[in-house]
Amino acid sequence: MRDLIFVLTILTTVFLQACKKESAEPIGPGSATPSVSSGWYWQNPKPQGNRLLAVKSIDQNSIVAVGEAGTILRSDDGGTNWNLIASGVSSSLWAIDFADNFTGLATGGDAILKTTNGGTNWVRLSPGMTTTNILSVSIIDGRNAVALDIYTVLRTTDGGLSWISQFNSSPIAFKAVKMLDSLIVYALKYDGTILRTTDGGVTWATLSIGSQFRLWSFDFVSANTGVCVGIEGTILRTTDGGLTWSQRASSTIQDLYGVSFSDPNNGVIGGGEISKFESVDTSVILRTSDGGLTWTSLYKGRHPLYGVSYQGSRAIAVGKYGSIIRSASGGSNWESMRSGTTDSFEDVWFTDTHNGIAAGGQGGLATILRTTNGGSSWTKQATNVEQWLTRIHFMNASIGTVVGWQGAVLRTSDGGATWVSRQVSSNSLLWSVFFIDENTGFVGGTNGIYKTVNGGFTWVPQLGSARVVRELHFVDANVGFAVGEIGGSFGRVWRTTNGGGDWIFDSSGLRLGRLSFIDLHTGFSVVGASILKTTDGGMTWNQVGGIALGVGAGLSFADLQNGIAVGSESIFRTSDGGVHWVIQKSGTNNRLNAVSMPTADFATVVGHYGTILNTTTGGQ
Repeated sequence: MRDLIFVLTILTTVFLQACKKESAEPIGPGSATPSVSSGWYWQNPKPQGNRLLAVKSIDQNSIVAVGEAGTILRSDDGGTNWNLIASGVSSSLWAIDFADNFTGLATGGDAILKTTNGGTNWVRLSPGMTTTNILSVSIIDGRNAVALDIYTVLRTTDGGLSWISQFNSSPIAFKAVKMLDSLIVYALKYDGTILRTTDGGVTWATLSIGSQFRLWSFDFVSANTGVCVGIEGTILRTTDGGLTWSQRASSTIQDLYGVSFSDPNNGVIGGGEISKFESVDTSVILRTSDGGLTWTSLYKGRHPLYGVSYQGSRAIAVGKYGSIIRSASGGSNWESMRSGTTDSFEDVWFTDTHNGIAAGGQGGLATILRTTNGGSSWTKQATNVEQWLTRIHFMNASIGTVVGWQGAVLRTSDGGATWVSRQVSSNSLLWSVFFIDENTGFVGGTNGIYKTVNGGFTWVPQLGSARVVRELHFVDANVGFAVGEIGGSFGRVWRTTNGGGDWIFDSSGLRLGRLSFIDLHTGFSVVGASILKTTDGGMTWNQVGGIALGVGAGLSFADLQNGIAVGSESIFRTSDGGVHWVIQKSGTNNRLNAVSMPTADFATVVGHYGTILNTTTGGQ
């Protein structure tokens, strides 16, 4: 069952693309990485955080990797530094191959992309037929290439200008293809079957490896010698063109996703364990120096590796959360080329364009990052708590509060440089926080609302435990409101006029979602498909526009006109007070949870898997 998650991911991707068609340690280097074709830049992780699915070494220095959300990365220095390259597509790119130093193909979704300058620029080719999800590609020269579109073998003999269908394997999907020359092609199916042609695709022979094997990838170093890899450490080897296969010991039960040989003797395999719990994902690298007869485990890490490439003495592997690891010693030693954290973030708060805090966690452990330079670099802060963190509130540049699971409350009085614990209750999941002054504040969660009048040293329960409170806002020490759920009904509103002594349920049917106030009285809320506005501190609300983001969407307004909303992987921008919205390219499929917009031009978005995106141009 360990391969099930990845299989479901592929099937979900196919469906969606068919529908859409289109003491502290510094985190990361100093310059941001642009999310191509947009005004948003990756600040964490670097060079980017999308899952990378395939990689190809053109030579010892030039490497190209592809992945989710149309990601293309290129390195000119052997994998030390990477540049994001515009692909022109938003679908996941599953495969990449090069015929020489200049000509290459990348595929994914219904797209076939071609480069003739080593991956610096890409153009989209028209296959001349309906395609669904092109999972693999192999190219041998400027004219001849093959690709796999789920069940179909596609072939071109004119450099991709036209394609023909050569074979259909329905209902068993293809996984990988290898073109050795203009006549010999191998195509791997998921059920342990290999198809081989020796006449350029006119006829195909079926070579059965065995139905007990579930395979992901293969590599052939000659017309006769090849290696297949698959689930639970499966390694198979042939020396007679696939007629017979011998199983080789792998010393691992982790799934193996990619294999690459630099010559007939030396090869590497990449893989890992995709766990239900992200914090226990693992990765593995295996190496052979005898043509695949024996394999040795040389690397174990956290994030599964999906693609490998081995050229000369340099090997590269890519995978989950944008993982990039490199060996410059023929696979003997490996180092990570990605920097930053992959912990997920639930909220972000900037007090100005320089100073900001991002909060979240991983595996139930708290994470707080702090920046004092607009996000050019982020520093992980010591928290001394193990609870996932959910919301942030700063009442000024110095005093701030972060809340989270199991009643976690953290306070800072120096702008986030240090934090102290102000626990509420061990069984309350806190989702909201608001402080009126240094001492008086409120937190809300699964057990209603708690109030403090001494900076969080003690807390008094208010709104009953039958309510789940997700948003809080106060106009002054007495007047405020809360947004939450009761009896499975979301977005419900309670108000107080006596500092939380009494909370009155709004029976008018008003529903609110995520809030953003530009001052004590003027604020916005996104709920369902509606944008609502208040000018009296939340006492009354009027609809000003609409945008389909959902109740849990993140929202931040810099002023009366300029705001940004995020939800799922989408970013929307308004410059007329929420009446009209323009979608902006985020450059990621990772879930986006929150946004902070201190000025009309500067904004930061955070989300799952360490995602931190920034713009200094309003996203334009």
